[in-house]
Amino acid sequence: MAFFSLSNDSLKDQDFEKWNSLSRKIPNRKRRKDYPAVKIVRPGVDISLKGQKIGTELVFFLKNWFTTENKTGCRFLLVDGYNKPNIINFYTSNEFSLLTEKDENKKTRLMYFDLTRMLAEN
Repeated sequence: MAFFSLSNDSLKDQDFEKWNSLSRKIPNRKRRKDYPAVKIVRPGVDISLKGQKIGTELVFFLKNWFTTENKTGCRFLLVDGYNKPNIINFYTSNEFSLLTEKDENKKTRLMYFDLTRMLAEN
């Protein structure tokens, strides 16, 4: 039906054009040059199940899993989405943001979701 892999990663200040706006949300004593993250690697849903919101449910599951039973201590979920409008729209509709404009002509675009948003909603 669906599959994914996960990999520990980090979000580094040199990768992130909006670093200052992110850092302002973090108390001074806890600010860093990088933040722990988990990358969603090779996510996919069986083509015969397209349009049934399984991908959205999978993303929601991962967001919840890393906020309620966070085994890695990560702050962000990352994904390298294929640079196709439908893929980018899928992730933006699931509250991911583009990390930078530097990769706009590349095969994939790095996107992130700040897990503290889930904690604020609960």
